[in-house]
Amino acid sequence: MIVDRRQFLAGCAAGALVRPALAAPPEGLNLGAIAAARGLTFGSAFDREVLTDPSYGALIAQQCLVGSLENSLKFDWLRPEGPTADYAVADQLVDLAVSRGLLVRGTALIWNDWTPAWLNDLGDDEVAATMETHIDETLAHYKGRVRSWDVVN
Repeated sequence: MIVDRRQFLAGCAAGALVRPALAAPPEGLNLGAIAAARGLTFGSAFDREVLTDPSYGALIAQQCLVGSLENSLKFDWLRPEGPTADYAVADQLVDLAVSRGLLVRGTALIWNDWTPAWLNDLGDDEVAATMETHIDETLAHYKGRVRSWDVVN
């Protein structure tokens, strides 16, 4: 059986209700609150599906304290056709997460398996400069809204 993120979150929330807690959880029982009571921060990765499935977005906001953008901040998602970034979808996701009180984690600005084809046409020095520009521009664009980053995977 394959369990997706939505089923996992819902199952964990239900399990938390029936499993005796080691310590009494705070008011407003949810996975984020249960984890926080134990000195942990609970979150989940999500992406564009929260824009088209409001119930999934609500589940993330209800259960999590941290939201990690799974793909929309990766190099090839922001710059699929060339060096100019298109932040439109990523901005929607970050704004949605922030508006729901989530701490946002950006992952991963550079991912070896997720590079656009146009990058292959550049020389090594150009690739390095392009990636540095991508990191600098993206960090500056989300300054104050994205709390932590996986920069290179």
